[in-house]
Amino acid sequence: MNMRSLIGKNTIFFLPYFLLLMGSFMLQLWISSPMITFMINSWHNTLADPVFVLFTDLGNGLTTLLVCFLLLFVSYGRALIFLILTNIAGLFAQIFKRLIDSPRPFIYFSHHNPLLHFVQGIQIFRDHSFPSGHTTTAFSMAVLLVLFSKKKQFTFIYLLLAIGVAWSRIYLGEHFFADVVGGSILGTITSLIGFYLINRTKIPEGQWYNCNIFSKKLV
Repeated sequence: MNMRSLIGKNTIFFLPYFLLLMGSFMLQLWISSPMITFMINSWHNTLADPVFVLFTDLGNGLTTLLVCFLLLFVSYGRALIFLILTNIAGLFAQIFKRLIDSPRPFIYFSHHNPLLHFVQGIQIFRDHSFPSGHTTTAFSMAVLLVLFSKKKQFTFIYLLLAIGVAWSRIYLGEHFFADVVGGSILGTITSLIGFYLINRTKIPEGQWYNCNIFSKKLV
């Protein structure tokens, strides 16, 4: 399966994401990333705080491990691919963070910190802002789950969850708008290209690939 076919079979995810990405680029040409960040962060209330704390947790390593464990009940091969590619995406994010070494909103708005909204109990970081690691992981996971799914009509949900993680990072004052856009691109490209390259090998054809934790028989 070539890349065009791979994307074409999953347009319910990739088309809205592409349009959203183009809209994000255009928005940043009109309004600066810090200003967008400030606007999103200012739309806060006590009911939304715990919701976005929950969303942000969807982009951490524990969620990745949980999903990987659940995939063992479906396919050993898919669980292995998921574990490898999400970790590669996370590694890329950490490398770029340290190479770029940009300040977080807390530092950028240091003279106006009372204007930023921070949720109690959430650790606020000061550096290594770009790209957003949580967003990278969220989109990496979402893309892989989309590619694994047979019922494509429900895969739009994965995009909404990934967007929720990205929005939460801005809402919580952890990242700029540009950080989450960059993280979404990194996570998406890493998983898409990684999945494509793996499928060009003989790995998915091995009998073990479709075995699961319940049985050694093919599923």
